[in-house]
Amino acid sequence: MTTATADTLPRRAHRFDAWVFVGRYGALILLAAIVVVAAILQPTTFATWSNISTILAGSAVTAIIAVGLTIPIVAGEFDLSVGYQASLAGIVGLTVMQTGAPLWLGLIAAIATGLAAGAANGLLVTRFGINALVATLG
Repeated sequence: MTTATADTLPRRAHRFDAWVFVGRYGALILLAAIVVVAAILQPTTFATWSNISTILAGSAVTAIIAVGLTIPIVAGEFDLSVGYQASLAGIVGLTVMQTGAPLWLGLIAAIATGLAAGAANGLLVTRFGINALVATLG
C-alpha cells in the first residue's frame, strides 16, 4: 500500500477568484454599503434604535413566511398562497377581536384559519394529486 505524499496530491489553486466572491457575498456587501451610506447621510434618523426596531417589525411576517416556505421549496414544490393565507388569517383574527373578544381568542382564530387553509392545500396536493402550483393558485 502506498501513501500519498505532497508530490502525488492534486494541487489546489490558491488564487483569489473575484467573480466567485462577488457571486457569494455581493448582496451582503451591497446591503452593508447602503446601510453605511444611509447612516452617514441621515445620522439622526437612520441609525437610531427606533428605526431599526421599525424595520425589524416590518420584516417579521416576511421572515416567518420565508421559514415556512423552506420545506416546500426544498421538496421541489411551490406554494403561491402563503401571502393570501397570511392576509386571510390576519383579517379573521382582527375581525374576531373587533367584536370584543380577547386577544388570545383572535390569535387562536388566526392560527386556526391558517391551519385550515394550509390543510386544504395539502389535501389537494397529496390526496388528489393536483400540482402544488395549480392547487395553491386556486
